[in-house]
Amino acid sequence: MVSSKGQKTGNNKKVVAWTVTEDGALVTSSLTLIKQSLATLKEHRELVNITHKGYLSPKTVLVGYDDEKLQLDKPRDWPGSYEVVDILFKAGQLFHNFTVKIIAVTADSLYTTFPTKLVQLQRRADFRVAAPSGSQATFLHQDKRHEGFAIIDISASGALIASAEKEAISPGDTIHKMALSFAEEGTLPPKYISVPEAKVMRVFRNDERQHCYGVHFKLGLRDEGNLLKYVRQLELAQVRKGML
Repeated sequence: MVSSKGQKTGNNKKVVAWTVTEDGALVTSSLTLIKQSLATLKEHRELVNITHKGYLSPKTVLVGYDDEKLQLDKPRDWPGSYEVVDILFKAGQLFHNFTVKIIAVTADSLYTTFPTKLVQLQRRADFRVAAPSGSQATFLHQDKRHEGFAIIDISASGALIASAEKEAISPGDTIHKMALSFAEEGTLPPKYISVPEAKVMRVFRNDERQHCYGVHFKLGLRDEGNLLKYVRQLELAQVRKGML
């Protein structure tokens, strides 16, 4: 499983190995992380798919690899129509892929170039990260404007907000015109996000005796994708901040 967001250098400091793409995926060129993934696939005979335009192979396995090439068990229905393919696999709950070029084909095996990048595809929408300290939310509930709610954490599908005072808000209620103002986090500048509508999913008090409200956003795919990208950027900003 690839779970690291950084790797150690010779002076025992850590550097961030992942960067976020426009569509919210993570990508790394770290040879260490690439080799860790390949070792896991080979040693545990994890199942992978080989895919290209118009084709998705049955499950197959990585037979072996060295610093120049990969050897995969040849799928029964291998069409041999494309040179550049993706190797798709699941690590933990997340899909990953390598893009490689076919360099040789035998009766039983496919040989490809060694991958130069590892892509971790979008996280599930409910993956949460802590909001920057000082981030606040405002919204309308039953025509009353509520302000000064602290944002505890955020995901592409919802947020946890909190107030020192108990409000007449219950699970199942709908809130409108939600404005999320995120404070600066490391090198990530402040961010303002507008959510037209959200549903209150749970209400509770935390260990700090704050009144907490878990809300689920009602967003279109594009807005959810933009929010997911910010969540990924925020995660990386927190990793950089913690490893300096």
